[in-house]
Amino acid sequence: MRDFHLNTQNNDNENGLLINRDNVVKTQSITQAVIEKNKVSLFYHDILLAEEFSNSFIII
Repeated sequence: MRDFHLNTQNNDNENGLLINRDNVVKTQSITQAVIEKNKVSLFYHDILLAEEFSNSFIII
């Protein structure tokens, strides 16, 4: 899903998934949580700073 949000309708800043409407309203980040059995993986992509973070943990 992260790739979908980052790469879909790249050329449409007004209506795409990553928007920038006259520098007033813009997408700032994308966050994703993936749950598989007893593991949770979190992904955060800061679009403005061009940084990515991830972490995962086990749930019981």
